[in-house]
Amino acid sequence: TGSPTLSPTLSPTASPTTCDPNLIITNTGDDCVLNVYEWFPTGDIFIVTLNPGESFTQPNVFEGQMFSAFKSVGSESAGLQSITIPAGCEDTEWDISSDYCLTAAPTASPTTCDPDLVVTNTGNCELNFYEWFPDGDVLVANLQPGESFTQVDVYVGQMFSSFKWGGSPAQAQSLQSYTVPEGCEDQTWEIFGDYCEDTTPTCSDDVLGTKSLVVTNTGECDLNLYEWFPTGDVLITGLAPGESFTQPGINNDQMFSAFKWGGDPAFAQGLASYAVKNACVDQTWDIASDYCTDSPTTTDPGSDCTATLVVNNVGSCRFNFFQSDLETGINTGLGGMNPGDTLTIENVSEGEVYSLIQGVGTIQSFTIPAGCKDQTVDMSSDHCL
Repeated sequence: TGSPTLSPTLSPTASPTTCDPNLIITNTGDDCVLNVYEWFPTGDIFIVTLNPGESFTQPNVFEGQMFSAFKSVGSESAGLQSITIPAGCEDTEWDISSDYCLTAAPTASPTTCDPDLVVTNTGNCELNFYEWFPDGDVLVANLQPGESFTQVDVYVGQMFSSFKWGGSPAQAQSLQSYTVPEGCEDQTWEIFGDYCEDTTPTCSDDVLGTKSLVVTNTGECDLNLYEWFPTGDVLITGLAPGESFTQPGINNDQMFSAFKWGGDPAFAQGLASYAVKNACVDQTWDIASDYCTDSPTTTDPGSDCTATLVVNNVGSCRFNFFQSDLETGINTGLGGMNPGDTLTIENVSEGEVYSLIQGVGTIQSFTIPAGCKDQTVDMSSDHCL
């Protein structure tokens, strides 16, 4: 079976269309100032600050261009909503409302009261504790399992993050983030991490790089197998139902992902991911998919047959939620979801696709099935913003 042909991706830096529609952004909240940014793969670019009730027109936008709104200090850890410019030449209106206001920026002077933050590692693995700044994280302390650390004289809006032991924020597994709330009371933050740096088995140099990963498509639908890299996913092969592929020469922490056939990782339905944690032995990975791109539907997407979709963030990280058009590659932002949040979407239709998307790409997607029944889906991400 040959590798399937991938759908083309849409670059955020694509040339504007021949028409020049506008994006009209309005802060519809009552109390909070927010910042608007344009998204690029290399980082967000600040556009404008909007007071409550204020509007701004971004001219000459084009299909696939992406924008985000953040709380008043502009921290990515408190993203409110995102939007992707759809196809067409009509102006787009984007109303944003925030009830999350900061009384102090991260660089503000401490308040007249001086509360403390007591951080405790309640997990079984070592971790690093950082303070967040707009230009990068700063290491505060390393915490052994059961160990505590007191950060003195914290102030409203000060931000902290935790990462697995030995890992820098740019490379390591993010565990949790914390923002100091208003008030003068001391704060406590308990962090649980079960990802240990020293859990990777070791073996002799003549064994490393000689073992293989056997991937088998145990489902009923074609899928694509990719290797994950920080700069993007690389297609390895397409797998028909029942077909297997052997990836030779695996190494620890090598990562792979599976997506539905014909789908690009930036926009498609992610099925599963696999990280090699013991390259001293051969590996097997079975993937089952019942999502076929060529499966007929009884009604077209957007038909009169509608239902309600309830999305629950059951993970420990905030993520952004989108409606995805797999044909055009356009993702329409529906807002950010904090851990424990529930989002209800009315009048969803058979065939519509909804996705959890982070900086690493599409992590999880859900397609509205036939039958006009209400749907509930639990989503989670371990890639904390």
